[in-house]
Amino acid sequence: MKRFRLWSKISIIISISQLLLAIFKEIQNYNKSKKHPSKNKRG
Repeated sequence: MKRFRLWSKISIIISISQLLLAIFKEIQNYNKSKKHPSKNKRG
C-alpha cells in the first residue's frame, strides 16, 4: 500500500510537470507570434 501511494504521488507530480511544460511552450509560442505577427507559423 505504501509503495502504491508513493507511485501515485510520483505519477501526479509527473503529470503536473508535463502540464506546466505544455503551458510554458504555449506561452512561448504566443510570445513569438506576438513579436512576429507577419511571419507565418511553423508546425
